[in-house]
This record gives sequence, C-alpha cells and structure tokens, in this order.
Amino acid sequence: MARNRYVEIAAEPEPGWEASIAAGTCGLLTMYHGLAWAERMRVLLGYQPLFFTVSDGERPILRLLAFICRPPSIRGLANTARHVVPAALRGRIGSLLWYGEPVAVGEAREGHYRDLAASLDREARYRWLRVAAGNWPAALEATIPLGWSVRRWGTIQVDLSPAKEDLLAAMKGSARKAVRRAERDGIVVRRVASLEELRSYYAFATRCARRYDKRMHGFEDFRSMWEHIRPKGWFETFVAEHEGEMIAGLSVWGHGDVIGELGSFQSERSFADKLYGPDLIKWKVLQWGHDQGLRQLDLGGVNPAPEGKEVGIRRFKEKWGGVYYEYTAIG
Repeated sequence: MARNRYVEIAAEPEPGWEASIAAGTCGLLTMYHGLAWAERMRVLLGYQPLFFTVSDGERPILRLLAFICRPPSIRGLANTARHVVPAALRGRIGSLLWYGEPVAVGEAREGHYRDLAASLDREARYRWLRVAAGNWPAALEATIPLGWSVRRWGTIQVDLSPAKEDLLAAMKGSARKAVRRAERDGIVVRRVASLEELRSYYAFATRCARRYDKRMHGFEDFRSMWEHIRPKGWFETFVAEHEGEMIAGLSVWGHGDVIGELGSFQSERSFADKLYGPDLIKWKVLQWGHDQGLRQLDLGGVNPAPEGKEVGIRRFKEKWGGVYYEYTAIG
C-alpha cells in the first residue's frame, strides 16, 4: 500500500470498505465502487482493481474504485483496442478508469476531491497509464487536473419513495396514456427468474441490437451481472410479451437503495405495430422498486444539449416524473 498525502491506494480493499460504500453517497450509482463490481470487472474483462481512500487522520472521507487496464491482462480484442491503442498514441501502456462518481463516506469538501483527483493523476503517470474514463460531480469540476478531457452529461433520477398513486400522478400524461394502452393491448410484463431464462432473453436482445447497430458484449456480460452483482445487490431483467411473443426488455442493477437502468431493447414488430411494451416495463419497474423499499431509479444518460434521436430519448426519460442531474464525464 502506498500513501500519498491524505490518500491511500491499495490493490485490496481496506476492512469496512463495503459497509462504507453501502452507507455512502454520490450523485450516481454507488454500485460502481463495491466489491461485487470489482470482482465482476476482474473476472469478465481482466481489469485490475485499485482502491483509493481519502482520509482526514483516521477517518475515511472519500472512496473510489478504479481499474488498471493494460496488456496482457485485458480480455477481448475489441476491449484491448479500446484501451491500448489510444494509450499508445499518447505514449502510455494502458488506461486508468472508473465508473460513477467518488463516494462520500464522510464530510467531503472540495479539498478532498482535489486530493483524490491529484492522486489519480499521479498514479496514472507513475504507471504510464492515461486517465481514460470516469465521472465527477459537476459542481466540483474545478478540482479536475487540466490535462483530463471532460464534458458534461446528465441523467434523469426518479424518487421511488412516494406511494404508488403519487408515482403515477407524477408521470406525464403521455406516460400514463401509454401504460393504459399497453394494458388494453394485452401486453404483460414478467421478471426473468433463472439463468436459463436470462440466456433466452439475451438471444432476443442480440436480435434487437443487430437491427439498430447496438454493440453487445456476449452472454458472459449478462451472466457476470447475474453471478456477481445479483447476490450482493440488485440485478433484475423485465420482459414485455404480447400474444406469447417477447417484444421488449429492460434490465436494472444497483447497490443499497439505488438502482439504474441498462440495456433497453425492443423488437421490430413492437416498433412496427406501435406496441407500448417499454412503457409498461418502466411502470412495472417503478412499482417493483417501490415495493423493494428502494429510494431511487436512475434512468441512465441523457445529453444536456440533445440533437437528432437524442431528443426523443431524453423526452421519453423525462416523462416518468424524475429530476435532471448533471455531472462531468471524463474521457
């Protein structure tokens, strides 16, 4: 373990890491800094975890799970190209990256974020890595080193704590209308209950993704969520069916009392026949999250200044009664 001012850096988590992440706060998913996420990325992609803790004396204040991505440990040709080639062009041998924002586990101030950012930058330089990706609170963007590439990005976050009737009332009229239409059309939503059902769903998702050029990472990606994320947190997949045929699907994952969306898919028939499976899924997910006692559903990234098809994506996410949250994306 190396010490750098108030920052401790380790290849293994300190005792109490998981509990502090579960109790900590950040603007995005804390899941990205938990031990299940570390193990998933190590097994699936060959990433090497690196645990950063900013402390005041003996009190942890800020924590972040980063990953070292460099040959020969990285798995997959596409993954290797994504991290190694850009690094080589910058005279580096790999990448340092993280997901989500740092997690405040104490009373974090601007100086703690500045120390963490400086430590990440020094660690990357020391290991001949480029800082490739991560997220940071937009209000603390001034603490980011000048050499990092940054841009603003956003998300829509729905509070799941109100009663179900209040959740429904908070939705825009277009969302309520779509849900009623889906129910009238006989669309039903179910939750995937086994790994074999997940494999069947993945085959459907792959067909959908091929139609609109969405990149898939193999069933191992979904299986790793089931095996690593689900036992210690949340990973669920919801499927909409019409007349016995799968027409749409959506997965959610998370840690503690916050979940986020990933992997929304819709069949060609659903598009052509204007079936509202995705809308009914969204309403079922909101109800399910409320029943689980969860606090928030993060609907995923939206462009702060949308153009083209991004306008429709943002409009769809905004109709579910959430609030907009903007953050700084690195890389």
